[in-house]
Amino acid sequence: MKNILITGASSGIGKECAMQLNLSDYHLILLGRNRQRLSEISNTLSSAEYHVCDVGKYEEVRGLAEQLSAKGMEIDVLINNAGIGYFNPLTSASIDEWQEMIQTNITGVANVIHAFLPSLLRQYGHVINLGSLASHQVFPNSGIYC
Repeated sequence: MKNILITGASSGIGKECAMQLNLSDYHLILLGRNRQRLSEISNTLSSAEYHVCDVGKYEEVRGLAEQLSAKGMEIDVLINNAGIGYFNPLTSASIDEWQEMIQTNITGVANVIHAFLPSLLRQYGHVINLGSLASHQVFPNSGIYC
């Protein structure tokens, strides 16, 4: 059975990926920051586990990669989906929100790939990085996000 790790799996596209992949014979490893939602989703799936993890914090991601590796669990597919957005006029936006978006949406992708790369290489695995339409088109009040 192949192992698929999905970041940002507690809602939106990540949750829907888990629901659709559950229809096939995969073991799903769900990552997110919301324990309650991850637990609820995981309980509806046939073969899944969840881990509360902030992808913007490398030590958390690396610790999880080490934990899974110690259990002999390899990652066949990584779906980098975690992302957040704050949509405010630039003049009233918070620098903390800007930094949180960058940590999650950009640094988080690098953190997860780096931490799980040894496993992915051993498995000849695949990485799927999901992005937003906003990387191609700017929307009002979304300057930093875009």
